[in-house]
Amino acid sequence: MKKKDWLIPVAMLALGAGIGFWTRDRQSPADAPIGTGAAPDAAAPDATATTRRASDGDVGDASSTTTAAVKATGFELNAQVAPGFAAAPLPPLDARIADIYDTLKERARQGDGKAACRLAIELQQCSTRDFMLQGADRATRMMANRPNAATPDARRQEWESRMLDVAQRQIDYAVALDERCQGLSQDQVAEHVDWWRAAALSGHVPSMVHYAKGDGFRLNATLDNLDRLAAYRGEAERLMRAAAAAGSAEALQQLLLSYAPERDPRGTLLQQAIEPDPVEAAALLRLMQERGIALPRSEMSPRGDAPPSLAQLDPVEQARAEQRLAELRKTWPRTQSEDNTRRPPWEQVETQRAACDRDQFADPR
Repeated sequence: MKKKDWLIPVAMLALGAGIGFWTRDRQSPADAPIGTGAAPDAAAPDATATTRRASDGDVGDASSTTTAAVKATGFELNAQVAPGFAAAPLPPLDARIADIYDTLKERARQGDGKAACRLAIELQQCSTRDFMLQGADRATRMMANRPNAATPDARRQEWESRMLDVAQRQIDYAVALDERCQGLSQDQVAEHVDWWRAAALSGHVPSMVHYAKGDGFRLNATLDNLDRLAAYRGEAERLMRAAAAAGSAEALQQLLLSYAPERDPRGTLLQQAIEPDPVEAAALLRLMQERGIALPRSEMSPRGDAPPSLAQLDPVEQARAEQRLAELRKTWPRTQSEDNTRRPPWEQVETQRAACDRDQFADPR
């Protein structure tokens, strides 16, 4: 069979079904009941908001030191990080992972959040390697039984040509990843969630966003990660808010999705870890609009529209949202501009790998 023949169904599987080789498994929302309750009295204290105000302090400068006692499954980490510190550059992105594993691990154990980030994303990618290769094998078998079209269709041929180009780039990436992952054990690959947590708790902002969103976990390994998920549930909201305070536009987007009462059928883990709070969501929405941050797309809002529930706040809730907005303007004084370019999944991964080398740190407490 010609290479072109078996590449077409690869694209059809990855794009036609809407599931790319590199997308994470989506989690189903938890079945725990969510109580919204009646609108509280305007004079009544809001304990949740008070807790958030206390934890939304300004981000420390590069001279301050954050000490985090990081306990990850199976090992202790000495995470003493100065936000903004300039650690040694990370190894080249094309390096064989087994060759840099020990170096990255030792740096990560000493509190180097950038090294922990790089180790985490490399190992997580290797955990998907078999899935990628199996998908290509299934596509090859499907193509062997594909009937030929009775008459040539110019539009179909043009579509197949475009899909062929995309599929070829996917296959090239999978092959290169397979080569980079050679020599790693399954136990090493399974550590990626621990290293994402270590990177997040070090204060490395890109890692805080990735870990707090829940992208380090996979549905097909849920039972293997119950202890890790319990730890995640207790710290995800705090870490995402710390990333937002440090200027992450994506953190604002994820918090808006998580506080809004609307829930995707297959929402993120962060949505499961955060109780809905329409007042907080309304304040975040206003803050994002003021700073030109695009509203997040989701299954509930493919075009990135504002959650409808936020237009239905009563006067008391609207007043509280205004108060929270004023507080967020002070404690989260700036948000970095975002890159709205939509990239194929494998290019998004490469952007994330490169982001591990960014000297962007914040206090994760």
